[in-house]
Amino acid sequence: NLTGNVGVNEIRVITSVPNAVADLRPIDNTYYKTFTVAETVLAQSLNLNVLTDGYSEETTWKVEDLEGNIIAQNGNLSNNSTYNIAIPVNHNSCYKFVFLDEYGDGICCAEGNGSFSLTTNLGTVIASGSNFGSKVETFFKIMNSLSVDDMQENMSNLKLYPNPTNGILNIENKEVLDLSYEVYN
Repeated sequence: NLTGNVGVNEIRVITSVPNAVADLRPIDNTYYKTFTVAETVLAQSLNLNVLTDGYSEETTWKVEDLEGNIIAQNGNLSNNSTYNIAIPVNHNSCYKFVFLDEYGDGICCAEGNGSFSLTTNLGTVIASGSNFGSKVETFFKIMNSLSVDDMQENMSNLKLYPNPTNGILNIENKEVLDLSYEVYN
């Protein structure tokens, strides 16, 4: 597994003295590869709010899954119009959001006050912009928060005590599962 900071990262692999002898062709001893670490957000759905500028025909957007399948994309847009689009997503899945302006001047300022904002159902902003040039691209991973109500079928295997508590909360799980827990007040 590779880890890095959220955003674009680079891995560099360098070999020297392969097979314990001097390399006769050192030109190919270094390999570079970039990779992107996606931001993780809690969500059950996404909302895209778009206010187009005076040249809506230059504007396109899409949400793709990890395999490049288009999950959502714009249809015909009208000039100086507002759109609110609900986008369903899957738990524990990675996505790419791309917002394009064909002319390269963004969707704000000279030709109207356009803007966009992609948010989660919990209000977390994943991407937003107006004066961005030709392209905004962001990668993100969706995680769902799990409540006790979501675990009804597994409640016999889970014990929380003492409940209520003002201090330490004990969590017992009788099943052997690779789980992590986050407790919110």
